[in-house]
Amino acid sequence: MEYKKRNGFFVFCFSFIPGAVEMYMGFMKNGVSIMAAFVLLFALATLGWSYFTYIFLGMAVVAWFYAFFHAWNMYRLDGETLVKMEDRYIWTEFGVTGKIDIEEKKLRKGVAIGLLIIGLMALYDIVKDIIYQFVPGDYWRITNSLVENVPVAVIFIFFGLKLIKNKKNDLEIDE
Repeated sequence: MEYKKRNGFFVFCFSFIPGAVEMYMGFMKNGVSIMAAFVLLFALATLGWSYFTYIFLGMAVVAWFYAFFHAWNMYRLDGETLVKMEDRYIWTEFGVTGKIDIEEKKLRKGVAIGLLIIGLMALYDIVKDIIYQFVPGDYWRITNSLVENVPVAVIFIFFGLKLIKNKKNDLEIDE
């Protein structure tokens, strides 16, 4: 890669968009992975699931700040150092190296479970809206918290029990 000093004004403007400065400077893998991480976290935050909204929003804010300062740190590097830098995905900077190796069977099962949960949540929202039409306003305010939070709690309990059962099977513990 040939070094070319970048315009500071463009770096300033692009630094507010996570990953844009890295792409502007020619580090496409690095920039795209930063941008994808931020967009994924922000998208998960805007889905509106009560437990996860603030967690993912906080993680998106941290990712935005990381991207902002990462961009300025890269801009301030000298040309010799930049030329020697390898364009790599962001997770390699955090010690995750090599290819992520997931068996196809486990990947299919994980995607199927994810799609099933999303479908059940969408179906639950439809049923909840129908029930809301028949419940008077005062009663709905009382029961809304219960109706909103029970399905998420049941999902957590289900997966927690499944993890415990799988761990017992791995350790061959009899009940």
